[in-house]
Amino acid sequence: MRSPNWGTIRTLAQVDELQFVHLGTSDIGRLVSLGFDRLRSLRLRDLRASDLAFLGAFPHLDSLSIWQSAKVTSLSGIQALQGLRELGLSELGPLPSLVPLSALEDLQELYLSGGVWKDQKLSGDFSPLATLENLRRLTITNVRGPVDLTPLSRYQHLERLSLATALFPTGEVARLAAAYPFWHQQRPWLHPLPISRGVYGCSRCGGEQTLLLLQRTRGIWCERCDADKLSRILEKFEQLIQQCGSSAP
Repeated sequence: MRSPNWGTIRTLAQVDELQFVHLGTSDIGRLVSLGFDRLRSLRLRDLRASDLAFLGAFPHLDSLSIWQSAKVTSLSGIQALQGLRELGLSELGPLPSLVPLSALEDLQELYLSGGVWKDQKLSGDFSPLATLENLRRLTITNVRGPVDLTPLSRYQHLERLSLATALFPTGEVARLAAAYPFWHQQRPWLHPLPISRGVYGCSRCGGEQTLLLLQRTRGIWCERCDADKLSRILEKFEQLIQQCGSSAP
């Protein structure tokens, strides 16, 4: 629902999932008084709050999404959600730190992202995420600030990883590839560009091209004209992955 219509909301007191647009902190007390303090899932767009202290009113949440909420500039308060299993944060205001997330020991899925046209700015680093030992699915895209990926390399149960590889130093990407063989096998830094409507072939030979998403390299390569050069770059990157694997503790 968009803006709170309390007459309608009152009739939904038995649901365990709600989505709001333009929710303000002044609305939280009213939600609780109507019996929504036992919600299991909450999705908030354009949240009108500077931090997440209000989440203490919803201790039973196991899924939370907050997006396109530029007024949110602190994650303080989220640590009250000890049972949270899924968390999505996208297009918030500039964040000073991810420290509050370190308390979410049961978290299994984390989505941290900017938007298509706007990066998520983060002044801190990723070290608070190292404590999330039960994490199984991790997405970090369009996040600007930290570049050290070491804290993300030790998840024992990780099953899915999505990372904007071009935003991080090649050595850091290689570190994660060495840590997670399933991700290395997927080679997410390579994206074929099949010729189709709106996608053109190589200007030299008309053949299909590949998008290489690694720093300090050209983006688009012809699979035919640039085959040898691209092969050498990828071979060098594979060697870097092997070095990271052999030096890992």
